[in-house]
Amino acid sequence: MGTAPDNDGCECSTPMCCGASCKTVHSNGVGQNFFDCNGQGSHNQAQAQAACTAYTGNASASSPSNVCCGFGVPICFGQTADSVCGSANGTCCCWQYSGPNAGRVQSEGSNCKPSCGSGSDPARN
Repeated sequence: MGTAPDNDGCECSTPMCCGASCKTVHSNGVGQNFFDCNGQGSHNQAQAQAACTAYTGNASASSPSNVCCGFGVPICFGQTADSVCGSANGTCCCWQYSGPNAGRVQSEGSNCKPSCGSGSDPARN
């Protein structure tokens, strides 16, 4: 037996289990971790929501939205992009899960309006 937490009969180095294996620890890109059954480098709306919830501390403080880049059109350089945005301590962050910068997180200061972001935004995993 290991010394890690024992949750539902599965001793893991991470909280809880996913079938026969342990949950994966993910970084939300801005200092907090979240756990799920997806491997590193996967990006979907549920993971973006979990990353945002880890940041805000409240699932209801996070909201999915289409990213609008210029002229109010939900397109980023010919691609649709989606994100989950939430605010904590006066700073808004948006976790991109589709489009040209999926897997990146933008810090928007107090302005919680998602945009296309850039490849230089912090990555989440």
